[in-house]
Amino acid sequence: MSGENLGGETPPLRIFNGTPTLGQVIAYFKYQSTKEMNKAENTGTVTKFWQRNYYEHIIRDETDLQNKTDYIESNPLLWDEDDENPANMK
Repeated sequence: MSGENLGGETPPLRIFNGTPTLGQVIAYFKYQSTKEMNKAENTGTVTKFWQRNYYEHIIRDETDLQNKTDYIESNPLLWDEDDENPANMK
C-alpha cells in the first residue's frame, strides 16, 4: 500500500438527534489520529495505535480524579512489562 492511499477522505461524523454520542466522538478521534500518525510515519504501511474499545468512568471526586491522573501518567512507564507488548509475546 503506498503512502498516498493511507486513509483517504474522512467520512462525516454521523450525528443523530443533533448530538454525537461519546462512542462516536471517540471513534472519530481514533480514526483521525491514526490516519495522521500513519501519515507522519510515512512507511507506506498502516499501523493500528488504539485498542478496539474504551472504558468509561465517571470522575466522582478529587480523590478519584487524582487516581485516574496518576494512572494515566504512570501507565506508559509500565509498557515494557505489559503482557500485550509485542516484545513480550512468545
